[in-house]
Amino acid sequence: MNIRKWMLSFSIAALAISAAMPAYAAETKSNSNVTSFKAASLVKKDGSYWIWGDTRAVPTQVVALTEVERIINDQFIQKKDQTVWYYKPEYSWSPGEEKLLQVKGLRDVVDVADGIGTYVALDKEGHLYEFTIQSLKNEVVKPSNVLDHVVAVSSYNRTIPRQKPPFEDYSTEGKWLLLRQDGTLWQNEGGKPDKVKPVAGLPKVNMLANNVALAVDGTVWRFPTRVAAGQSAAPSQWKGIAKMQKIYSNNQTTLAIDANAKLWFLGSTVPYGSDGSEYHVGKPVQVKTINKVKEAYVVERSLIVLTEDHKVYRTSIENDNISANPKFELLASDVMQIEPAMRHFIMEKKDGSLWGWGINKQGELGYGDYKFMYDRPVLMQKAITVRLNGKAPQLSNGALVRNGQAFVPLRSIFSDLGAEVGWDANTKMATVVQKKDGKDSLKITIDMNTGATKLNDKPIELQNKPFTVGGTAYLPLRLISESLGAKVDWQPQGLLISIIMN
Repeated sequence: MNIRKWMLSFSIAALAISAAMPAYAAETKSNSNVTSFKAASLVKKDGSYWIWGDTRAVPTQVVALTEVERIINDQFIQKKDQTVWYYKPEYSWSPGEEKLLQVKGLRDVVDVADGIGTYVALDKEGHLYEFTIQSLKNEVVKPSNVLDHVVAVSSYNRTIPRQKPPFEDYSTEGKWLLLRQDGTLWQNEGGKPDKVKPVAGLPKVNMLANNVALAVDGTVWRFPTRVAAGQSAAPSQWKGIAKMQKIYSNNQTTLAIDANAKLWFLGSTVPYGSDGSEYHVGKPVQVKTINKVKEAYVVERSLIVLTEDHKVYRTSIENDNISANPKFELLASDVMQIEPAMRHFIMEKKDGSLWGWGINKQGELGYGDYKFMYDRPVLMQKAITVRLNGKAPQLSNGALVRNGQAFVPLRSIFSDLGAEVGWDANTKMATVVQKKDGKDSLKITIDMNTGATKLNDKPIELQNKPFTVGGTAYLPLRLISESLGAKVDWQPQGLLISIIMN
């Protein structure tokens, strides 16, 4: 499931403002070169696009993507010319499957939502576009004539038991909710969004979150995700709550914020070691131990709250029921924005710095290691641009800073300089050989266990020793200049490393 579906959709009011100010625009930051970010990617002021996670422990530039304006979600980006692109990185579990495709015919997008194999995009004119990734290679995406004046889209999966034996078997149907500018809510018939009809019995709606709808009158409605034979699939009102202003849903837990900025927990909790059963279902509880709530999410069995005074708090939902008086711990202050994922989140502070919290076993926090989890926020490594003879090489992993010194990935840099890089997994010895006129002109050996380094068999004393992160060997920038005679310029303020070979 795409992370995007875990976030709040745009409200009608927010969309009305979008002509004057983009919905993705953040408050002014005092010291940041990041213009847009999500839970696993960011865009810098120069239009470069960066990703982290899996084999990339720190932000790593995607050289093939330039002039990027913003991130729609972690799969789609929009360039400064308003064109939309799909990008799938290469992962350790799918080597050689990197994809970069333009969504031809699609421009100026508000959102892209995904269902079962189908994507639906929404542009600022309220037009819908339906497509699959396979279709992007040969087709131009065209506006759908199924509905117009749409301001928000969400999707969810509904399971239906089969009518014939075995009855325990079931089918899964992708459902789409489409909110029009007039507040009417429409739903597709069948598994594709090609036929829709209005949802009867609902007041006017102004916000969607998966299978949950927030009405203009402050009532909250939910569509069933499991429908037994003969059971109604109509939405039902969440009883016991009123005057809600925002909603959040991740397909299991639903939260709401009322007109007084109070937080409501609508269900369900996730007990530790749970077999997937739902607990605390349909029992709204006002959370009384926190006030002035601006946003709320569920990340890694925790309730994460951003308050109006820019503070982030956390409490656990690993219980059969949620208490009205849970104990919150303060995670961070001066926070302007949170981008949540299923098991971690990235947040931006007033000074423009990015911080991560949560599961990090695949480098999700961009911190520069693979520690399983951080229960206190950690400062994400900054996106450092590398220029090699004036051009940006495609690095396997980004450059990083330790102890105030810059380090670069060994294999990427030396391979681009034409050297041969060897690695002995048993001894943890790396070798770099540069040839000239068919002969070895330079040889570097590095013991990655101890950091001991030799240049042409002579030991080199380095203030900061080489190290490895998740299989990537990192060398101090100074070694590049000392061994190759290259001109190296490290600009910490501009986050730029320039390497020029004579």
